[in-house]
Amino acid sequence: RIWRLGVGRTFQITATFGSMSVLENVQMALLSHRRRLLDLWRPVSREDPAEALALLERVGMAGQAARPCGVLAYGDLKRVELAIALA
Repeated sequence: RIWRLGVGRTFQITATFGSMSVLENVQMALLSHRRRLLDLWRPVSREDPAEALALLERVGMAGQAARPCGVLAYGDLKRVELAIALA
């Protein structure tokens, strides 16, 4: 309920999908916000990436949008989580 009011947070231990790209992780957060996570017929990568890329740009991660989260350094993961929280 608090999240729906616009309050976001991150934790000390990062929680991203390691096998998914940085962009796909943020797209998942946007899908969740729009309550479209159960739309199984449309892959997350097909979602319009413009909004997710804009969020990644705000946190300085747009240049790494295609990289899997599983290979990122801790500081970069925290920036991805910040973009997810903004989403």
